[in-house]
Amino acid sequence: MRTKAEAQALAEELLKKITVKGKWKTVVHENLGWHYKVVLEGGSLSLNENLGGVTPYYYVGVSNTLNDYVGTPVSWAIDKKFDDPNKAIVESLQYAYQKVRADMDLLNINRKLMGDEYGKN
Repeated sequence: MRTKAEAQALAEELLKKITVKGKWKTVVHENLGWHYKVVLEGGSLSLNENLGGVTPYYYVGVSNTLNDYVGTPVSWAIDKKFDDPNKAIVESLQYAYQKVRADMDLLNINRKLMGDEYGKN
């Protein structure tokens, strides 16, 4: 098991690999061992790195809440392992947009069938 200092060092190394625009920060937390991720500050993206297998890989969670707390529910995630953290970020965000667009299309169909007054805030 890694120490908190080791997790922080790995998080800092991961942060250096990100070239996607935005203000990114590291998050280190304890959950039966020390873990780390990099999050888009003020956003809903978290980049994770898995070093446990033969080949390291990256994956991203996109949440429907604007916080970077540990345990934030992930609403959209691609079932894919990326070898490039920046590609993981971009493709995961594109995937989330596709899912939201599909949901909005369905909601708009319902609103048209029921009447516009039901789709207003």
